[in-house]
Amino acid sequence: HDCYFSLSVSPSSSLFAVDPNNGDVYLGGYVDVETDGASFDLTITCTNFDDTQSGDALVTVTVTNLNDNPIAFSKSAFTVSVDEGVSEVVTDLYVDDADGDVNDRTWTITGSGEANMLFSIEGENLKLAAGIDLDVDEPVLTYTVVVEVFEEGMDVTATTTVYVNINPVNDYAPEFDDPDDITITEYENFVGEVIAYFTATDSDYGTDGDITYSIISGDDNTNFMVQSVNNMGYLRVLQLVDYDDVGSTITLDIQATDESTSSQESSIQTIVITVLDTDNTYPLCPALVSGTISETEDAETSVSTVTCTPSTVSFTYTVTDSDNFYMNGGELLVASGNSIDYDGGYSYESLTILASDDSGSNQFEITAYITLTNVNEFLPVFTPPDSDTATLSEDVPIGTTVYTVTVSDDDADPDDIISTDLTDSYSVFELLYS
Repeated sequence: HDCYFSLSVSPSSSLFAVDPNNGDVYLGGYVDVETDGASFDLTITCTNFDDTQSGDALVTVTVTNLNDNPIAFSKSAFTVSVDEGVSEVVTDLYVDDADGDVNDRTWTITGSGEANMLFSIEGENLKLAAGIDLDVDEPVLTYTVVVEVFEEGMDVTATTTVYVNINPVNDYAPEFDDPDDITITEYENFVGEVIAYFTATDSDYGTDGDITYSIISGDDNTNFMVQSVNNMGYLRVLQLVDYDDVGSTITLDIQATDESTSSQESSIQTIVITVLDTDNTYPLCPALVSGTISETEDAETSVSTVTCTPSTVSFTYTVTDSDNFYMNGGELLVASGNSIDYDGGYSYESLTILASDDSGSNQFEITAYITLTNVNEFLPVFTPPDSDTATLSEDVPIGTTVYTVTVSDDDADPDDIISTDLTDSYSVFELLYS
């Protein structure tokens, strides 16, 4: 040749070289499509030896991509949360493959069990199987789905686990069971007595399916209350029923409400109470009353009231604990000079009130449930009091007890719990207490 050869490559690469003597182009290393690219333009220049003339030839090199990189999921496990009732794609799964989509892939859900029947895989999309509606009210809160993808050519399988968390949705309202007929006779049901109970069911899971009950209308004289226990409602007598006040029927609207923390659902059941009339001239008294007092209550403080009927009959009332309480008519009061002291261990579960009509032929025992509350009435007391001195030598070891002080508080638990603090201007002492 009457010239020498040179080479330029676009995009720039050191993979190619040219023999300056004969113009042969050769490969100087391995070509990887994923890192180097799939196409190169090689410009070969022939220049005469006195560098006065030159000519170019363009060669385009196309690199064939090979499936030489294994596939792998971007994560070994995926966690996804969806609301119950979802019917669309649950999540997209991503596979890393440096070769790109070179070969066909086959996606499958492996193993056996409920997850295989509930889910399907279409490409990278994990979906619910046809006709499936996830409902945690069964309840299952998390499903474990194992997904495999097989790539042809490389004969490589990648595996990942998908944890599908189902978020409960409050999608049901409570449904009442048919109530029983209720019949009562005026003045015959004592205060607190259960005269009926009712139930409702809610197919939601957790607190979304827990139910509380309330009276929302019909109890104009406040004769009743509803107590909710374990998803059942107990209708209790709050005060004696008088036929002359309520008539022959009482119609109550009972509401059942779930305890959802998001959006509550409720339903209403109407119940009818038949009230039977009596010759209510004979005396009647409630079976129980209740009240709350503190340990420092003043004398003559009202604790509770007993109401016996009819009002045309005179009653005489006495209480068993006459040292601490007394009766003024039907009113239970705190007695002067009483020894009620929570801190001294004095407490009440119940008292007995005796009621007798003016004829003396009718006597009643009424239970009075009294709740006694604690009052934080005492200051902590140091022993020895005020101030004192302590002496120690300068070389005593760390941890040596320098002084012992005792603190007491005459209040009952938890007001007798004492926390102490130490002011030390030199920051060399610490306070330990037990």
